[in-house]
Amino acid sequence: WRPCRCPKRLPLRVWREYLITQVIPFQTDIFSIGVIFFELFYPFKTGHEQRDVLTNLRKGIHPADWKWSGDSVLLKKLTALIPSNRPSTDEILVNTLI
Repeated sequence: WRPCRCPKRLPLRVWREYLITQVIPFQTDIFSIGVIFFELFYPFKTGHEQRDVLTNLRKGIHPADWKWSGDSVLLKKLTALIPSNRPSTDEILVNTLI
């Protein structure tokens, strides 16, 4: 664990555990990678929709219309609410769907 001094206006891609504890565990960047991964394949129509969907993603709520032929399971693991449930970078690299 290491302390973080993030700006007061946090982006939507910020790790959710920082919002709760103000501390960054080892696998926090994995959450941000998951959000970026999601953004690459989810077509937002407006900035308002993007904010709402990413805010829900940070709460562990995935959009009902998320239909991608790739790995939805990987997305759920990357954005897991509990940091210890997220895959390590090594686990991501050996995922055969990437």
